[in-house]
Amino acid sequence: MIQLTNRDPYCLRATLTTLCADTLAAHEILGFLSPSARCFCRKCMVTRAQFRANMNVVAERRTKETFEAHAAQATIPGNSTLTGVKKGCPLHLSTAFDATKDAVFDIFHDLLEGVAHWVVSLALRSFILKDKYFTLSDFNGRISAFNYGVPDIKNKPSANFSEDSLKGSKLKQTGSQMWCLIRVFGFLVANVPEDDKNLKLVNLLQSILLIVFAEAIRPDDITKLERLIEEHHRLFQELHVNNTVNVFDEDENDFGAGRQQIGRRQRVMYKEVKVHARNKLHHMTHLPEEIRDHGNLVRFWCARYEARHQIFSRYGSVCCNFINIVKSMAQMHQLSSLSGLLKTSFRAEDIELQDPLKMPLMSSDHSEILIASGVDPTSIVQAVQAVAIAGETYRSGLFVVINASAPNFALIQNLYFINDKVYLVVVPWRTVSFKCRYCAYEVECEASTHPIVVRHDALGQHGALGPWNPWSKRTVYVAPRTIIF
Repeated sequence: MIQLTNRDPYCLRATLTTLCADTLAAHEILGFLSPSARCFCRKCMVTRAQFRANMNVVAERRTKETFEAHAAQATIPGNSTLTGVKKGCPLHLSTAFDATKDAVFDIFHDLLEGVAHWVVSLALRSFILKDKYFTLSDFNGRISAFNYGVPDIKNKPSANFSEDSLKGSKLKQTGSQMWCLIRVFGFLVANVPEDDKNLKLVNLLQSILLIVFAEAIRPDDITKLERLIEEHHRLFQELHVNNTVNVFDEDENDFGAGRQQIGRRQRVMYKEVKVHARNKLHHMTHLPEEIRDHGNLVRFWCARYEARHQIFSRYGSVCCNFINIVKSMAQMHQLSSLSGLLKTSFRAEDIELQDPLKMPLMSSDHSEILIASGVDPTSIVQAVQAVAIAGETYRSGLFVVINASAPNFALIQNLYFINDKVYLVVVPWRTVSFKCRYCAYEVECEASTHPIVVRHDALGQHGALGPWNPWSKRTVYVAPRTIIF
């Protein structure tokens, strides 16, 4: 019972509506067979043979009633193999929960820990071994030398690509590193022709991620997502699933520029990597439907829980007592959580200032445009080098979105903190066009443009983006993490 001041007590009941888990855990909890089963999907009755024949296939939709019927027949030999259900779902004790509808796919594991790895690995295999646009050593060098900018530097991919990275398998990158690598991939392989089919496959995946990871999605975006996924699967099947044996030449120097060039060339028979259509690719076909049912899937992904692993890894590296290490980790985690609670202000929008310098408004370099924007001339302002707002860092040299509908970008020059608000002095840049091969907007500075003032809560989109340049080119691009509107 809940008692509120000056109100009658009332009973508040909760119910289970959605399950967030990776595929293996979800199948175990819900009562499905393992993901390697013949009927591997918890949303529809597709079989592995049907999926391998057509990656865009969607079979008969599962319902709560058919699931219960299949669970009741699971004890009959052979029935579990035909239906993919091995037992009843204990979560059905909550009458509002439906195991076939309310267990959303985890886009973090499916896309950033699965599909993105395979697409990048197979694309690099084609670029390096078959077409010889560059070598592995070149690609690792480009990863190390690329200027990611302050917002993305902490998630930059590791320059650890080797021969094993070209086999269509999982790469040695974390999920956040793969997200950064997918966004920057076109810039690293700028010498690959724009009509290359493997590059187009990566571009399709980039466009899919822009929509799936967005905090806000329009109905038209869901329709576009369905088309993008269908085109992505069709091209993936054409390039990698239905491909035949390829014969091409390979230099003995292909895997690194550090060895001596031997001069002679070997004629090598190369069989394209045998790629089967995998479960996570099928999960993608259900994403538009899940967005319609549950909303933005980024709010249900497991990345937030995966981030907790880093805390224990860091504690484990400094803990010298390995006797009952679980207890040690629990104690250190409790102390860390308590410290965080004591430091947290619990405001909806935390603002952290870096190197603030107090001064009268009239003494600042931008007093005229600040006054024109409505700031009191008698105010005391703080000029800051950088400011973090709700986890996003703003500093000079980064771009912000000042108009989401166009979109229009502006380069930050200075930042001021006045009366609990952040004012950004920015220079608008002209948006030239959206380049599909980079999945980014080309922007350019116009000499006649003057600085303007924008308050942080009036920006077209929260967060700042670094300027990116294609390899060996000077054109400036802004690559958003999600769709802008």
